[in-house]
Amino acid sequence: MIDVVKASPAEIAGWRQSYLAALPEPQELHCEIRVRSGQPFLLMRASTALGYAIVDADGALIEYRLDGTPDASNAAFPRMIATLGIRRALCKSFDRAFLSACLTGNGVQNGYGVLFRQVVDGEYTEKPGVAVRRANSDDLAAVLAIHDGFFGSEIQAARHIKNDRVFLYVSGTDPVGCGLLTQVIGDRADYDVAWWSHPAIAATATAPTSSCTSSISV
Repeated sequence: MIDVVKASPAEIAGWRQSYLAALPEPQELHCEIRVRSGQPFLLMRASTALGYAIVDADGALIEYRLDGTPDASNAAFPRMIATLGIRRALCKSFDRAFLSACLTGNGVQNGYGVLFRQVVDGEYTEKPGVAVRRANSDDLAAVLAIHDGFFGSEIQAARHIKNDRVFLYVSGTDPVGCGLLTQVIGDRADYDVAWWSHPAIAATATAPTSSCTSSISV
């Protein structure tokens, strides 16, 4: 029988490193943000830790890992979610063990989001008449005007600019687009890439969607 014990981030750090290393794709930023504010638990048998789980601030299960066979992991899952009162799990499709455990039950499955993982063209090609540079504090108004609402607040946008995460694309003197590069986990080479273009540019037939996000490993 598996017991569920509240733990600290430090107590599950080794388990998380093994979990992240085993994922076939980079960790996703949205999930990682939820992990940071979540509550970790150790999964114990007697005095031995066999795995861990993390529940986010909204009560959703974000990560689940149990050593052993897939059958053992799937068998322990119902007791764990019953113990913690879990009603919802946010599972990445490439997290096969977690997904398998989730699919053992009779819960309703819904697609939550789609990520773009493949870099089709690995080489940067300059577009004539368009220059790119890191945004600075003087660019805050322009960044917000390009796609109002992308950032949760002006303070958030200013913080990203201060941390050199925002790139500004300019045609002549007119800002036409932005990019945001965020390292998902400090000690890993995984980045979330977001970009958005001016509404007038996005409305043209040759432009991509106004905003998009992807996760890559470099």
